[in-house]
Amino acid sequence: MAQYQILDVEDHFLYSDKLCIKVLDLTQIEKAKKQPGTDKKLLKWASIFKAETLEELEQLAGKEEVFENMVLTLKKLSEDEKIRMQCEAREDYERCLLSEYSAGKREGIEEGIEKGIEQGIEKGIEQGTEITQKKLLHNLMESQKITEDEARKMLGI
Repeated sequence: MAQYQILDVEDHFLYSDKLCIKVLDLTQIEKAKKQPGTDKKLLKWASIFKAETLEELEQLAGKEEVFENMVLTLKKLSEDEKIRMQCEAREDYERCLLSEYSAGKREGIEEGIEKGIEQGIEKGIEQGTEITQKKLLHNLMESQKITEDEARKMLGI
């Protein structure tokens, strides 16, 4: 079991010897049992989290009321088919919602990009046409020595 404490890294001052975080790797329970000073209740909880069958849980619970109540609750939940099916249905629903949300977001982004490109092309065509008209007007006015209104009438714009 690893134990961590809060320490000032600059002056190495220990914040408090009463505050620590203990981490127990569930794959290392056997090793933790051999270490002196390991909290027996913590090991019991870790073993319960690692248990794979109800029989293992019952054996681990022993005669302690908290653990016996937990095993009874787990039995009720696992035996009650209706509750299990409701839980599975809720999980499926949440997965579907997440999937639909992701797909909708992706489609929205793609549609937005397409519309943006279309608008950009239209704007570019408009600006290109406008610039071309101005150049034509300017060239016609200079070459024919006429006013802008006369040049517009000649070009039909």
